[in-house]
Amino acid sequence: MISAVMPPPPRWLAVQILLGSLLMAAIIGGGQFEWSDGLLARSSRSVGILLIALTAAASAGFSLTWLANACGRPVAACVAFLGRVLALFPVAVLAWGFVSWWVGSLGWPIETLMPVQLSSVSGDSRAVLGASLWEYLAPALVLTVPLFGEVIASAHIPMRARMQAICMYAPAWLIIIEDVIHFMGWGGWMAQNIRAGDMPAIAAGFVASGIFIALLCSLFSEFQTPHRENKWQLAGLCWLPWPLWAVGALGLGVHPSTSWALIWLALLISGCAGWFRTLLPLKSNWLSQARWFIAWCLEVLAGMVLWGAAACYLRPALARQLGDSIASICRPLAITSLEQAAQTLADPTLILRTGGIILLAALCLFQISRIIRPCPPSHSSKPAI
Repeated sequence: MISAVMPPPPRWLAVQILLGSLLMAAIIGGGQFEWSDGLLARSSRSVGILLIALTAAASAGFSLTWLANACGRPVAACVAFLGRVLALFPVAVLAWGFVSWWVGSLGWPIETLMPVQLSSVSGDSRAVLGASLWEYLAPALVLTVPLFGEVIASAHIPMRARMQAICMYAPAWLIIIEDVIHFMGWGGWMAQNIRAGDMPAIAAGFVASGIFIALLCSLFSEFQTPHRENKWQLAGLCWLPWPLWAVGALGLGVHPSTSWALIWLALLISGCAGWFRTLLPLKSNWLSQARWFIAWCLEVLAGMVLWGAAACYLRPALARQLGDSIASICRPLAITSLEQAAQTLADPTLILRTGGIILLAALCLFQISRIIRPCPPSHSSKPAI
């Protein structure tokens, strides 16, 4: 979820992300580092999925935004709302819903779960090529949905900032999607190590993610003329993959309360810098400051709901710290056995209901924050495409 108060990206964003990833890897791994032989190959597979999803989401999103703007502000507002719904829908529920519909209802194959039978057409190279492509296209298709939502929901943000922000969030979503579909790229490998608590391996995963996030952000660095440099240098702290690092820190296996505190801290750090920067032109207006602060708190809460659902999926024990009522809602996300997976594929009603409740909570918080938040003096109603 792209923050509404995120400042312009710094000039040396790729270098900042790479150095930050190295530092976080050193901290999270306790000085230990375990680079496996297949990590480079796994990372290249995941980068391929990211590129496919980014290309599809950007092309479709920018086209739809342009058409919506041509139809007037009411249509553009409806399209932006649709984007927020897609961006805030829990990725774990989206992936399981897709697998349940594609495999469970339609009976069609997903190569990493239920490979297509090619015995009758073993000599057909086109069928073999199609099966190989579908292995990558299935997770890319699922990842495209939240990325598409982010593109059209943040139409007021310049294209460079929008795409670079998506590049920082997408790897965290990819961890969940690859784990659900059993695609053994970087994301599926990270999910296994998070559950196993292998911190040296997670540290290596942070380094790998820092490299390909930096490369992806570099691709979008020349899309348009960069913004003015931030006078408050700490605003650049927003432009680090804090939620991804918080998800990786779940592998520490610390007390659930500490894990929740780490997620809160990641969201606060990623939002505080942008919030203070946005308040700089509003120092003389205490009412506007109060409205900005309340709106920012609600936005952080919306992010906490979304990332909390991802944390409950990767570490089911966290749900038990949320109270009986909330734990009962999040319980369908805790799929820890083949029996639960088969039951979810056969009847996805429970997990879809959980996704709907989480979506409704995050969407309400985010929409209220937009209503409360005043327009800054430099705000323009014209979307930046």
